[in-house]
Amino acid sequence: MNREHRPMAVPATRTDQPALSGKQSQALVTDEKANELIFAVVGHVGSGTTAVAEALRARLMEEAKGVKYDVHILKARQVILDWAKQHNKALPADDRADLNVVTRLQDLGDEMRKESDDNAAVARQLVGAVKRTRATSVGRDPADETPIAPDGKPRAYIDPVSFR
Repeated sequence: MNREHRPMAVPATRTDQPALSGKQSQALVTDEKANELIFAVVGHVGSGTTAVAEALRARLMEEAKGVKYDVHILKARQVILDWAKQHNKALPADDRADLNVVTRLQDLGDEMRKESDDNAAVARQLVGAVKRTRATSVGRDPADETPIAPDGKPRAYIDPVSFR
């Protein structure tokens, strides 16, 4: 069998940036270190996402290797309800975590994305909740419109999400 010999592809070299050594790259990443973790615990209605989030919270709050996290449970459900109230939308009839309530919350989330023309509207509001929570933790005004930089303390944010 006669096969033509072809050289393997060679990756292109970027000429617009100086090459970084491994140590320089590590320094760049270390400079951006925030010591903050964000978790989303996702599952079907009744699957126990809240229980998992609470167990994760408890574990992160235990000191391990000298690190103990300040943990905050943030819920997409709450940012959707806040948006719905601001926009005079019909809210779920009660606060039970049953399929009808979850369905209504998902419908409200869909409306939120559609009306804002932003598929990430709920996530964007959760990022705002992280910012406000961080501001309170570092002693700043949660309504401050300027960026609230992490202060290096270990924090975690957990969102238990249920869907139908």
